[in-house]
Amino acid sequence: MNSCYTNILETGTPYVACTISGKAVLDGRTVCCKVCKHMMLEYELQGRKNCPLCHSEIGIGQVIHAINEDEEEDE
Repeated sequence: MNSCYTNILETGTPYVACTISGKAVLDGRTVCCKVCKHMMLEYELQGRKNCPLCHSEIGIGQVIHAINEDEEEDE
């Protein structure tokens, strides 16, 4: 198990999980479904055009942002 997951389990810290893979969404480029608001890692989409949870269409305008880029701008 990756250290990020053991740290989460040991501290009891809540985290957002990728709807596709279940991996922790800690950093990187993500997609948020406009309908169900669940997050997924961009590289896990692998050409999918619909949300794997609610099956709504994932439009180009709604997608990708980098989680850590926003935090770096604040520093």
